[in-house]
Amino acid sequence: MNGNDYQNGGDKSSSTTKTEQRKEGSRIITTTTTITKTSSSTENGHGHQNINGNGNGYTNGNSYSNGNAHHYRHQNGNGHHHFHHHAEETEEDRREVTAGKTTFIAHKWKPKAALMICSHRKRDKRCGVTAQILKKEFTRILRSRDIYGDCEDDVEIWLISHIGGHKFAGNVIVHRREGGGMAVWYGRVEPCHAEAIVERTIINGEVIKELHRGSMIGSFNSSCKKMAW
Repeated sequence: MNGNDYQNGGDKSSSTTKTEQRKEGSRIITTTTTITKTSSSTENGHGHQNINGNGNGYTNGNSYSNGNAHHYRHQNGNGHHHFHHHAEETEEDRREVTAGKTTFIAHKWKPKAALMICSHRKRDKRCGVTAQILKKEFTRILRSRDIYGDCEDDVEIWLISHIGGHKFAGNVIVHRREGGGMAVWYGRVEPCHAEAIVERTIINGEVIKELHRGSMIGSFNSSCKKMAW
């Protein structure tokens, strides 16, 4: 089955009403539930919703999902398609952990790496200003390589709090799942360095000596490997 709904400008809504009855003692209780779905138009006045029988759905300006449980975010303010991978969590991806008297749910972290960019600006605005610029450039590069998201083999971008050294802005920590949890701290990172960080550090596991401030590469493991410069 293939169905398509298109609308130019404005919003389009559809409603589904479900009625259920249950008996409690001598009473019959009727419950009516109404579900309303709305698809909004985009900035250029051409919103559309496309639903296909193969399990794929696409809504312009909202989200895209397919059978492999990945979701994509579409931002079309500039007329381009930008996607963000998102993995659906299963029961195996989370477990209950107890620390002292506190019990919480631990979630499995799947991405290949995380780019942690200091965005603290309360004491010194340098990190706060550079973080947004760097995030934009890293996002562009990761999307061009189709590795931006939180699925396996993807890379996430986190804006984090102060990690020390405003004068070294932009401050970026690259944490890789591979190599025993390799974490490399870079300073004075500029947008022109983003491509090299993605290519050399995230993908190839190398350290860029000119930007290096510190690192932890299996430091608590006796089988610690030598850093690759």
